[in-house]
Amino acid sequence: MEAISSALAAVTIASNTISWVKQRISDAESISEIGSAVSTLFACKDKLQEERNKQAGVGDINIRSSIDVILEQKRLNEQLYELEVAINNRWPKPYGERSTWGEIVDHYQAQKKARREEEKRRQQEEKRRQIQLEENIKAALIVAITIAVGGGLIIFLFASIANAVKVIQ
Repeated sequence: MEAISSALAAVTIASNTISWVKQRISDAESISEIGSAVSTLFACKDKLQEERNKQAGVGDINIRSSIDVILEQKRLNEQLYELEVAINNRWPKPYGERSTWGEIVDHYQAQKKARREEEKRRQQEEKRRQIQLEENIKAALIVAITIAVGGGLIIFLFASIANAVKVIQ
C-alpha cells in the first residue's frame, strides 16, 4: 500500500508542477526560469515509473489502488503532453529542428545516463579499492606469518645450539 500512496504522491506533485509551469510559461523569459520545475516533473515521472515497476512484482495489490495509479499516470501523461505543446509554442523551433521539449527531454536523458554511468564507475572504483585492500591484507598476513615462522625457526636453532653446547661441555 505504501508504494501506491508514494506513486499517488508523485503524481500529485507532478500535477501541481505542471499547473505551476503552465501558469508561468507565458511570462517566462527563458526556459531556465521554469527549469527546476521541469526537473521536478521528470523526477516525479521517474518515481512513478519506479513504483509501477515495484508493483509489477507484487502479487496481492489492491486492484482499486492499482487502477488509481494507472489512471493517475494516464492523466499525468495528458498533462505532460499539454506542457510539451505549451513549451514548444512558447519557444518554437524552425521546421526540421528538434523541438524545445525534445531538447529538454534529450538533455534530461543525457544527464540521467551520465549519473548512472558515474554511479557505475564509482561502484567499480569502490570494488577495485576493496579488492586492493583485501590483497594488501593478504600480503601483510603472509609477511607476518613468514616472519613469525622464520623467527620461530631462528629461536629453535639458537635453542638447539645452546642445548648442544651444554651437552658437549
